[in-house]
Amino acid sequence: MVSVDSEETAAENDSGANAIDGNSATFWHTRWKADQKQPHEITVDMGKTNHIGGLTYLPRQDGLLNGVVEKYRFETSADGVNWTTNVANGSFGNIQNNPSLQEVSFAPVNARYFRFTSLRALWGSGWTSAAEISVLPAL
Repeated sequence: MVSVDSEETAAENDSGANAIDGNSATFWHTRWKADQKQPHEITVDMGKTNHIGGLTYLPRQDGLLNGVVEKYRFETSADGVNWTTNVANGSFGNIQNNPSLQEVSFAPVNARYFRFTSLRALWGSGWTSAAEISVLPAL
């Protein structure tokens, strides 16, 4: 993880790193008592350039829906400086009733970095949470 604009690490361990740890039982959550205003973002360095064609978002899996992302933006970069918007204003339809793994395809790109931005969470809460955020290889 390169950066995250907010994470709850005081009251519990909901750090941004949890969104990319491969463990669906942990999750990233923005600070509980602050930062209740969207957008919130997380930037990830994948360690090498990958040919990708989509993203995945797994909402928190503890039965709660606090911070579950409804609308988002997804960007990629080869150098972490110049960014391409792959999904400008995406939406996870019916995520409140189906908080399972979401997969979104886009035109294939070569990227080392990706940035996931929550534009709106369920009920307009202002928080953001994610059990896992990742990319899909291009077909």
